[in-house]
Amino acid sequence: MKRSSLLIFALLSGAAAAVLHASMILFTPLSALLFYLAPLPLFIAGLSQGWSAAAAGGVIGALTLGGLWGPKSGLFFFLATAVGPIFLSRLALVSRPAQGPASEGEAIGGGAQWYPEGRLLLWAAAMAGALLTLVILAFGPDAESFKSTLKQAAGHMTRPLAANIPAERQGEFQRFLDLLVLLAPAASAAAWLIAMTINLRLASRITVASGMSLRPWAPFSSLAFPRSSGLALAAACGLSLMPGTAGLFGMVFAAPLLTAFAILGLAVIHHLLLGHGARVPLLAGLYGALILMSWILVVPLIALGLAELGLNLRARFKPLPPVKHRN
Repeated sequence: MKRSSLLIFALLSGAAAAVLHASMILFTPLSALLFYLAPLPLFIAGLSQGWSAAAAGGVIGALTLGGLWGPKSGLFFFLATAVGPIFLSRLALVSRPAQGPASEGEAIGGGAQWYPEGRLLLWAAAMAGALLTLVILAFGPDAESFKSTLKQAAGHMTRPLAANIPAERQGEFQRFLDLLVLLAPAASAAAWLIAMTINLRLASRITVASGMSLRPWAPFSSLAFPRSSGLALAAACGLSLMPGTAGLFGMVFAAPLLTAFAILGLAVIHHLLLGHGARVPLLAGLYGALILMSWILVVPLIALGLAELGLNLRARFKPLPPVKHRN
């Protein structure tokens, strides 16, 4: 029965993920949203049936898209959409016998301590950097070749727009295009991390609500990072300051790691607002402002995440409550 259930989940999740992934060809705001939700069915399969269901679904989705539009489409689906749910589902289902209270905000249930959500987020950040590194090597393999290829692609896509820009503003438009090319790899890595984090969070809530979750989940306000994550961030930021290809590689690792620390900063705010009468409207306002002005708010959120890592702000100002056991 379990094998048949796994196969059904694999078929359904793979087909659903492939359809959501393929929606990007429509080039509409809704299709962009659907594209970023493509990992969700695979996460649901992985967290309810085991990582092998996510892997089988990923292979089914890749073969489907590969059969329709060629091997490159199937490979792109597998790397961009399926690898994250497969690997993160495998890690999420790792546990060990409970040995005292949670040390990193991890969930404890059934006599076991489950893999900490903070480490899942850091692994997702590392995967984002690794995937963008593969993209750079595939289209580069060095920084200048990659930027040249990316600039040519951007120029081709924006040619109709550029044709309508007055001659005296063409130089300004080209400088803007150069800036986009410079920021695109780091922004793509950060966007991949955010998409994976949101889909993992949604899948955990869906599987818990439906009674299919294979593990309990800790509240978001308990999210924590190990101290070594600060060293990883410092190394990535240091590498990003180097010239050439090394700097580009450092940038695509630093961007998702900085994004992860911004998410940690959000978790700190969630915790500090526990029990506050206006918690819901305050958080709604924060997320609304973050969507509209992320480039302004992300820096203080990163600083708050770093302060939490170094100073343990939550324990100082509002001790962490016991982690709830969610089955």
